[in-house]
Amino acid sequence: MGIGKFLLISGHASSKKEKNEKQIAQIKSDLELMARKLPNHHIVLGMDANNGDFEPPKGFRCFPEKSDVNTVYKMRTHMQVQTKKAGVLSNKRSDYIVTNLNFNEGKVVNIEGKPIQKDSYLPSIHHPFDHFLVTVVLPQDTVQ
Repeated sequence: MGIGKFLLISGHASSKKEKNEKQIAQIKSDLELMARKLPNHHIVLGMDANNGDFEPPKGFRCFPEKSDVNTVYKMRTHMQVQTKKAGVLSNKRSDYIVTNLNFNEGKVVNIEGKPIQKDSYLPSIHHPFDHFLVTVVLPQDTVQ
């Protein structure tokens, strides 16, 4: 979706390793192509990469970029669709904002905008999703 000089993209890569590696490679290639074809545009990709080792392509930054910042902290139950994963803790970095813009700060927060707690399993009554929110603050002159 394009808004002015912004190109906003949402993505979701497969959790299957074989598919994921190909999809991530394609995403990186597509981002580089868009940056070349649209040099005056601000590109912002928000995605569940299902990959804790994501590295942005040349000319892009991403958040989170440190392995100690996790965006998922969940334990499925037998009441959820993926019953084979019931009782297994998933604590990982999976979600990213990738952009060719500089940004001032990034945060991983719950739906209320509050910092995440290490012992807060998802989903919960306070955050009904299985991933936390990833946010970045863009410089004011970028959005004017």
